[in-house]
Amino acid sequence: MSEKDQSDPEQLRCDRLKQVFAELADRGITQRQAAIDLNVPPQYLSDVKNGHRNLTEQFARRIAEHYAVSFAWLVSGEGSKNTPRFDGVGGTTKTDTVMLPVLSEPIEGNPAESVAWDGSKLKVSGAAASMAARASQPYVLRIASDDVDGRLQKYDLVLVSQESTDSATIEVVQHRGRIILARRDENGEWKSLETGRRISTKARVVGRCLGIVWATL
Repeated sequence: MSEKDQSDPEQLRCDRLKQVFAELADRGITQRQAAIDLNVPPQYLSDVKNGHRNLTEQFARRIAEHYAVSFAWLVSGEGSKNTPRFDGVGGTTKTDTVMLPVLSEPIEGNPAESVAWDGSKLKVSGAAASMAARASQPYVLRIASDDVDGRLQKYDLVLVSQESTDSATIEVVQHRGRIILARRDENGEWKSLETGRRISTKARVVGRCLGIVWATL
């Protein structure tokens, strides 16, 4: 690895992710099976692993939760630096599924009664289904435009839970009469995913994104 690569955070994340899948392969879990477990297209998983797409914090949390890997180690190298903390494979590979409404914009309230719902539904399974079962009024959000930080792309499908929390990577917030997606910057201030502009710290949290359930290629 070159000196430049050694200081590239994305390259280092890829290297750690490859370690994770090498460990999984030793336990008989193929990359294709992992894609099924994590409810993402195999190509998406391959692209993330090979550095063609960024490892989003939401997806890293899903991997960490499902396979009992240290999230801090995976995203930043903190903690164990040689191998991820496998205490046995976490999560489940059962194929239980749930049907969720697919909305064109983030909302607050009953997804089935929203004008943002055109009647379409998505079948989710694996880790996403488990998260949806524990979520509050869950729905799938179709991303309307590219994330200015490059973490999400237009038409990606994201699982949303309507919980009032400010601890998630991407929050659903009410701001000036609109409901939008936002994340906090390094100073702890809100900024819009769509525009990158800062928004009021008084924005009210009405939900959070749990992770990608389908990604554009």
